[in-house]
Amino acid sequence: MNRVIRGMAGLIVALGASACANDYSLEFGGDPTNIQATPQVMFVNQGATEELRVRLVNDRNESVPAIFAASNVGSGITVVRDTNYRPDNVNPEKTLQPNEAQNQMRFFVTANTNVSTSFVITSGSFSTTITVRVVPTNVGALSVAEPAIGDPVTITAPGDVSFDPATSTVHFDNTGDAVITEITAKSITFIPIPGSTGRATVDHVTADYAANLGEYSLKTTNEINVPAVTSIPLSYSKTNVGAAETFTITATGFRFEPEMVITWNTKPGFVLSISGDGTSAVVLAPTGLAAATAVVSGVHLASLPAISLADLPSTVALTSGSGYAQIPGTGVAAYNGVGQPEFAVPAPGTGMFIADNPIWGDLDWYGNNPNRPTNWYKVNVTGTGDREITVSWNNSSDIDFCSVDEGVNVAIHGAFSGANPEHDTQEFEDGKSYWVLPTVWSGAFPTELLITIK
Repeated sequence: MNRVIRGMAGLIVALGASACANDYSLEFGGDPTNIQATPQVMFVNQGATEELRVRLVNDRNESVPAIFAASNVGSGITVVRDTNYRPDNVNPEKTLQPNEAQNQMRFFVTANTNVSTSFVITSGSFSTTITVRVVPTNVGALSVAEPAIGDPVTITAPGDVSFDPATSTVHFDNTGDAVITEITAKSITFIPIPGSTGRATVDHVTADYAANLGEYSLKTTNEINVPAVTSIPLSYSKTNVGAAETFTITATGFRFEPEMVITWNTKPGFVLSISGDGTSAVVLAPTGLAAATAVVSGVHLASLPAISLADLPSTVALTSGSGYAQIPGTGVAAYNGVGQPEFAVPAPGTGMFIADNPIWGDLDWYGNNPNRPTNWYKVNVTGTGDREITVSWNNSSDIDFCSVDEGVNVAIHGAFSGANPEHDTQEFEDGKSYWVLPTVWSGAFPTELLITIK
């Protein structure tokens, strides 16, 4: 009898084991509790596809084989179940085929338009909502691909994307910031710098549907090609300039700016004055030039005043004079002006210059060192205001200069950088006289000296 009971007990145990083998909830520790998604919130670049993995889990966070489906897919995205994910041997032929019930399933989510949307993943009675934030990747197209110099170009924001009228900028990799002429939350009109090429980048772009995504720097979908300004058509009132002779320059279609710089063979010229409308300038060229063309910075096109242009070579050459004419009386060691030349400095807005072949003989202005000679130039000032003083010379010596009040042997300003030319700004008072004192600090004595005050 006991043998029979023991046999029955063994059969019951065996049947119980068999039943457990087919009951997933018993084998894995409990009934399913929820769908777990990775990630729950998806960030997908516009036009891109990202993966979503889901699984049905029990209270021990163990996967339970299940069949999954996507539904309630919002507009602007597509969701596709990967039917080839983790194939199994599910037929007598032992070939790999998709298995409907999986411990984990994969879906592909594609972002078609800029939206914030969602869809639902279900498995039996369980479901979970997946949030999708589409990340914008461009700001649309430029309205004109090949504008003429100075022509406006517009970018219209795609749907659900906005510009910041206070902070958004437009720039090109090769030329920098464009000039914005009008901007709203949905469009930017700008004038590109001549020579701009490639796609435009717009900074401080936001997604209307997801402000928490922050700001983006996005490029346009197409490229631009703007002609470059490669030269300036300078015209000279004279092209064969005598010693220490000023002349007037103009450039059709251009305007000279107050900070204009002009050089010949890298030697700086000096701008003594610029007309109020910027159409002409009075300049003094350096000496020793032979058919040299100028290079000009600090000008703009008359039709494009907001963009300053630099390093434009002129199309006409200039021949300078043979040197500066010596000014009688220099090199006389007398502080109070006995025998020294005097020069009138006109009112602000008009410059003057002193061109000299100096005789270096005086002691330096502060240390009485005969190896550091100084020349003394007295200037009588009309008008009160800050004036820029520039001293240049014709060799590689180190020359510094200072300026002193008349009758007071104390430097009140100076320039000691070791550069050529040296620059300093001093406030002059109307009706007063000052001395400008260039000193040879080291090196050979230059034979040409130029002082400009403007």
